[in-house]
Amino acid sequence: MAVVVNKLIPEFEALATNQVKVSNTSHVGQTVVLYFYPKDNTPGCTTEAMQFRDKYKDFVKAGALVFGVSRDNMKSHDEFKSKLELPFELIADTEEKMCHMFGVVKNKIMYGKKVKGIERSTFLIGADGKLAQEWRGLKVPGHVEDVLKAVKDLKKATAPAKPAAKVTTAVAEAPAVAAAKPAVPAKKAAVKAPVKAATAKSTEKPAAKSSEKPAAKAAAKITPSKSKVVEPAAPAKTNPTAKAAPRKAVTKAVPVSVD
Repeated sequence: MAVVVNKLIPEFEALATNQVKVSNTSHVGQTVVLYFYPKDNTPGCTTEAMQFRDKYKDFVKAGALVFGVSRDNMKSHDEFKSKLELPFELIADTEEKMCHMFGVVKNKIMYGKKVKGIERSTFLIGADGKLAQEWRGLKVPGHVEDVLKAVKDLKKATAPAKPAAKVTTAVAEAPAVAAAKPAVPAKKAAVKAPVKAATAKSTEKPAAKSSEKPAAKAAAKITPSKSKVVEPAAPAKTNPTAKAAPRKAVTKAVPVSVD
């Protein structure tokens, strides 16, 4: 069964270097890059492998795994991987099962003879297990950069699910905010009430002060006036009467002595 863009990858199982098992379900949830190349240690395949190696950290950062695939056996892969210090694994498709499933086996004419060869191709599989994009019959220069860009674009395309949920929440909350606005006048009235009470208190204090001060002043004025009037009157009445009594007694005693 052949692969089709935007369709699930058909079932397959393969073995890669370091005894890594690869299948159509082994890496679901991760983006996978499968690049098919003709043969280990050939000029074009060496250049392509080195370019994937140099950009490997960028692929990992974008959330993608890289696997190289060819018909070479595991021993050849191990030597090729060690020689170039490749950070990714190489799948040994010695029976050409994956090559036929992905449709990369092509008839070529070499030195006048028809031979079966591998068409250099790359396949980008999304985290959902579907084939997102493919490159067939490609040229090596600039190809790795194109694949990396596609991986980043795929990551952006699948990421907006979370922002969409936030926008929906914000829209849902908008009516609630609008409904809460009529309650604002009640808050304002509650605020105004303490203000009025505060103003009433401020008016009461001056009134108490103004009423007390005049009363104290009036009392102070009245007491001094009474003391001035009473004190002079007492000595004026008592002194004249005391002196007048003895003088009358002397004048009456004179005629009695003549007889």
